[in-house]
Amino acid sequence: MDVPSLPKTAARSLPVSNGSTYDWQWMARALIERSWVVILIPAIFCVLAVAYVLVRPATFQASATLDVVNLRLLPGGGSGVFLPEVQALPTFLDTQQQIIGSTSIITAAIDALEGTPSENEFDGAKTVSAIKELEAFRRGLIVSRIGQSNLINIGFRSDDPQTSANTVNAVVDAYLAKLEQDRLETAEAASGWLQEQLRSVGPRATVVSAAYPPIHKSNTRGLHIIAVAGIIGGFIGLFSALMLSFFDKRIRNPEQLAGIIGQPCLGVDKSNPQTKKKTGALAADNAPPAFHAKGEFDNSALFNVASLIQSSASETGNRMRYVGITSLQKENSSTVVSEQLARLISAPDHKVLLVDADPYGSGTSSENSISESGRGLIDMLVGNGSLSEENVKKETDTGLSILSVGTVKNPQQAGQQIWSDRLRELKPSFRQYDLVIFNLPPLFASADVGAASKYLDSIVFVAEWAKTSQSDLATALDLNPAIHKKIIGSVLINAKENPLIFLFSPVANFLRKQRVFLSGAAK
Repeated sequence: MDVPSLPKTAARSLPVSNGSTYDWQWMARALIERSWVVILIPAIFCVLAVAYVLVRPATFQASATLDVVNLRLLPGGGSGVFLPEVQALPTFLDTQQQIIGSTSIITAAIDALEGTPSENEFDGAKTVSAIKELEAFRRGLIVSRIGQSNLINIGFRSDDPQTSANTVNAVVDAYLAKLEQDRLETAEAASGWLQEQLRSVGPRATVVSAAYPPIHKSNTRGLHIIAVAGIIGGFIGLFSALMLSFFDKRIRNPEQLAGIIGQPCLGVDKSNPQTKKKTGALAADNAPPAFHAKGEFDNSALFNVASLIQSSASETGNRMRYVGITSLQKENSSTVVSEQLARLISAPDHKVLLVDADPYGSGTSSENSISESGRGLIDMLVGNGSLSEENVKKETDTGLSILSVGTVKNPQQAGQQIWSDRLRELKPSFRQYDLVIFNLPPLFASADVGAASKYLDSIVFVAEWAKTSQSDLATALDLNPAIHKKIIGSVLINAKENPLIFLFSPVANFLRKQRVFLSGAAK
């Protein structure tokens, strides 16, 4: 997007951002703005973890320890000498662990527990029900080597401590029986003297500690589960907050606004008037809308705008006489800024006229801004009238003159009437004022605002925090280069009160310090 060059007055007011970048400052702002996501998701995970800890069934694990060695027959003097391996080979112990968890051992243990031994207790499971029972048994069985020793630990998890202990002991008995049977079968294959010797050769297991019913539960500690759930939820919360910020294209800081417009953000207002809700309720009673109340808008947010407008004559040689205020949405944001800006600049020696040129909204055409004659801008243009004191409403305390939009029957036709050649004929009557501020339609009415740009010296754009879309604003300016060229700056209003949101915004921090300084100077 081609960005017009800054006027001299705008170039010295505030720096323009180079555009939004996804750096650590962006990440910090994203997490602060969506801290509720960062907090809510871990909280949900922790609540679910607590519920799981409370309703999960109790599990007990009994265990037994075996000392497994491999006896070898060494020749010597015509008789055998049996010596155990000093350090059993890892493959040997791994083999024994696999044997303990084998189908034959498990089947024998199950039969022993049920008291119905099969004809061949090492035949294994053959039916579907037996296979399912075997798999369930294997899921609860734990066989592991203790460190680098010859000790093997056998454990079993169950919801009943006695069942857990009985099962472990049954597995130990089945394993010992298996070893004894293997030695006998090996010895029977030999004859004479060798047969007697082989009966004592091979793996031997000694029960170091038998299994007893556990007293304490073996479930994972609830605090550990809750802590892990909180950590996982925290990471998900951080990721979700960053993703929401990445896909959220609404303007949330001055740098984003300045980067799109190409001109500095001149003010940030942190007030939050409920204009939309109040306007509808009060309009029903024909009362002035709430946003017409004086003093509810932070005038310090418009200090740079007023300074830029008033100092234009000394910099450019041409007085900035006609200024328009516009926004993107059909809201009261531009109306608020135009009224307060006009009141801020208006003085006895500096006459200001505020013109409501927005036929699409209520604008300044409330009871307190309609003249005694009841005629507005459109009435003057259609009736070939002229601008006189009877057609404007003048505030006694500020000296501000207000010209309402008048009678609006069709907003689109009214827009064409306002920015017709007839308005150019009224310009001589506007010269009695030092400054004329127009409350313009939103940028969505691009035809009206584009036509207005021909009559205006400059335009100030008003964005609402977390409402104005970056993509919509960029598209509107691309489609209307004449409007873009006239924009000299912007104002961000209704910003959230949380100061942490603007912690990493240089422009917002400067404007905050400026507001504090001006407030102190006013006191």
